[in-house]
Amino acid sequence: MQQLGLSVEQARGEAILINPNQPSFLPTLTQAMLPRIVERGIATVEQIDPDTLAERIEEEHRAAGGVIVWDLAFLVAARAQPVAR
Repeated sequence: MQQLGLSVEQARGEAILINPNQPSFLPTLTQAMLPRIVERGIATVEQIDPDTLAERIEEEHRAAGGVIVWDLAFLVAARAQPVAR
């Protein structure tokens, strides 16, 4: 951005953390997106198995024994120099 003549005003990273023993929102999100996932051929209902998804995620989270980092985003705000007229 600086090479383009912009001055970087702010840069930061943010993430949603799912801590141990905290329920995941992923099963709810998956249920809402399931028709589009299937329609676009990404996965079948059988592959996702929404009836057991929450339990499987909880088991995997317990087995990992740590925090899940979800939805990591980097945000940069820049300012353009005034254009002379």
